[in-house]
Amino acid sequence: MTTDSLPVWRTKKFANLTLSGVTGEGRFSGYASIFGEVDLGKDAIEPGAFSRSLSRRGAAGVRMLFQHDPGEPLGAWKTIREDARALCRGAAFARRSTRPGGTPADEGGGA
Repeated sequence: MTTDSLPVWRTKKFANLTLSGVTGEGRFSGYASIFGEVDLGKDAIEPGAFSRSLSRRGAAGVRMLFQHDPGEPLGAWKTIREDARALCRGAAFARRSTRPGGTPADEGGGA
């Protein structure tokens, strides 16, 4: 079943990934928006797509959000840059999530 005809509020987002390498302080790094790959939104990002906004805003100007929801910040980006393969990010989870219930943003206790 595809979700193309479902309203946005009925769509579940899923990424088949394993989050590993999270430090006790909640820090992690990895790739996002791999260049040339088609994502779940059927977009393919090209090299250079982020360069101008990153040079203006820097990592501090880009919010780390749960499911792109501005009401659900998860932490802070420490570094964001493009390399030949993708957009690279280094981040730290907040000590506590702002999501309902105030559950820890990570199992390790956060930053």
